Amino acid sequence: MTIIRRRALSCVLMLPVLTAALKAQAQEEAAVRTVVEALAASVATKDVAALDTLHAHDPWVRVIEGAGINRGWVDYRDHHLKPELAEFENLRYRYYDVEPQVRGNVAWAVFRYELSVD
Repeated sequence: MTIIRRRALSCVLMLPVLTAALKAQAQEEAAVRTVVEALAASVATKDVAALDTLHAHDPWVRVIEGAGINRGWVDYRDHHLKPELAEFENLRYRYYDVEPQVRGNVAWAVFRYELSVD
């Protein structure tokens, strides 16, 4: 009976630690979701300056869209996104089914998007 009590006590003592960890994880995932939503909003308003603040400018960044690969944010921005946005009239753009992931100091999100233009 003593062993059972010790295990039960250990579980009760761990509950606040686990709850705090889950809360921190949820906050980090919410932060990732906020960035993803800001990306979509900036594309929808064609605000390239805002996108500059949201994208990593590191040379290892790759943007893979369809069959194309852009190497780095600047390459993608200047040779893909800007020309594309200039062509779009009445752009409607949104992300949905956003699934943020956080593992240590790395975060990413899987999502779907909807784009329509006239």
